[in-house]
Amino acid sequence: TIDANRRYITGLSSGGAMATVASVAHNEYWAAAAPASGLPYGEDSASVSLSGQCPGSATFHSVSRVSSDMQSEVDDQYPIPLMVLQNENDCTVVKEAADNTRDAHLQVFGESGFKTTGQAYASSVACSPYYQNNHSCEHIRYTQDGTSGTRSVVETVYLDGPLSTPNTQDTNHGHYWVGGENGNNGKWSVRVGPSYPDIIWDFFNRHSRDGTEPEGFPVITLIGDNPMTVAINTTFTDPGATGQDAEDGSLTVTADCSGVDTSTVGTYTCDYSATDSDSNTTTKSRQVEVYDPNAPTETCEQATASPSAHISANRAYAGGNSNLRAYASGDDIDIGGSFDTWSNVTLYEGDPGLWYTSEPSACSGTGGGGDDGSGGDVTCQDWNDTHLNHDTAGRAYYSGGYYTTGGNDYLGAVSGTYSWVKETDSGVFEAGQCN
Repeated sequence: TIDANRRYITGLSSGGAMATVASVAHNEYWAAAAPASGLPYGEDSASVSLSGQCPGSATFHSVSRVSSDMQSEVDDQYPIPLMVLQNENDCTVVKEAADNTRDAHLQVFGESGFKTTGQAYASSVACSPYYQNNHSCEHIRYTQDGTSGTRSVVETVYLDGPLSTPNTQDTNHGHYWVGGENGNNGKWSVRVGPSYPDIIWDFFNRHSRDGTEPEGFPVITLIGDNPMTVAINTTFTDPGATGQDAEDGSLTVTADCSGVDTSTVGTYTCDYSATDSDSNTTTKSRQVEVYDPNAPTETCEQATASPSAHISANRAYAGGNSNLRAYASGDDIDIGGSFDTWSNVTLYEGDPGLWYTSEPSACSGTGGGGDDGSGGDVTCQDWNDTHLNHDTAGRAYYSGGYYTTGGNDYLGAVSGTYSWVKETDSGVFEAGQCN
């Protein structure tokens, strides 16, 4: 029962590479394809950066070789439209892979005189829709004659996305699928950014094999931001939405924002619906976030990991002599060796992106009281450093050996040896870590 003019393929990473291969080898079958962080046709393992380092490095076949390999494989004259999605900061599948995929596709399927990006360029817009942050994403169309009114040969979606993801099991190399508002923060997938599913769906919707418009449901387009933020105890005004149907044209959109309560901080929704002459109904929602501008900005999140893992997650940075030490991003306190992958250190987030070795006062409510049960008037902090650095920082002193300041615990006699030291009261340091 599936329309043969509307069969599509998409995938991420190796799935993106396979989407490209399938669209070339069977361009008689598919209507359009959308590889995300994939590889050009016919590439080998050298085109993937497997060093585990950023920026990534890889080698590629020439565009002329890729296009030649594609020419020898295609068995149909159908110029299959291709959407290429790529994080420009991806350190596993680097941006050159996307550029070569785009350029080879234009060489093979572009009309005479429109086989390069300069010749086939038709339009460029900011990527939409997106969730919370567009990451400076640019959506470019390259068409059969270089004008915006004709079918696309290639479309690119390039974003300036981050390396780190919320999932602690991820590689944090910028290699992921962007799921948008309805996505999830899994391994190699994030929510924040230009919504791949919506952008790809729109691309597929515009490109059937026979060029016909799809029959079916109305399209609702929200006016204004989604999600939309509103300060507490202010007036909320719904920006509204428009409705369009391929058969009926413009449609009336019914909006229900009765559940939005601007007197209480929280997340609410506006629900929209539109119905065409065939009784096909489309619904869509806008998220409305009521916030208190005077509320503390601290997130109060906690993260326990090794110093090395904190650096990878951008909660800390490498510094000191030869970048061998790790420092918390918020208070610049030494948390151990940047190479340390075995220790556990807890950091606390204040303002988004700033992590501290002690819990911010806005989060603890008191700003004091040792968390190791000491009852002191400061929050317990700990450091893993050399005896000499402890001495320099005032956490220890030398008297025929190194002793903690105030606690007088013996640490050892060698200046270059590392030891944990914790502050349990103002100016009182003891050997060990906070509980």
